[in-house]
Amino acid sequence: MNRISQGNWQVWKTQIFSDSRGKLGSIETKHLPFEPKRLFWLFEVSPGETRGNHGHFECNQFICCLSGHISLKICPPASASTVIELRAGESLFIPVRHWISISFQEAGTVCGVFADTDYDPTDVFDEPIT
Repeated sequence: MNRISQGNWQVWKTQIFSDSRGKLGSIETKHLPFEPKRLFWLFEVSPGETRGNHGHFECNQFICCLSGHISLKICPPASASTVIELRAGESLFIPVRHWISISFQEAGTVCGVFADTDYDPTDVFDEPIT
């Protein structure tokens, strides 16, 4: 995976292989900035809808646009928000204590998320940390 800086953020680009049968993308977990314990994905979300709208006190996440196009609004603790666009094959590391909102831009978009903790509802905060 290659990393491309966008301001204070690094977008990770996955190599995509393409032939007449379709496309294949792969992420080897040894390249992630943490050891994942969980993988979940978001799909069949209507364009213009948002998911996330929260942050985690103790959970790091690695968000992968597997298909389509998403916009991530990221609010670091006590800092101004940033919007990063991800397309198929692009990923972004979200550290702990960062609030995020994921906006789906196209029909058929699939977003996968690696997390370094099991799900814990007490780890979630609903508003950016000021």
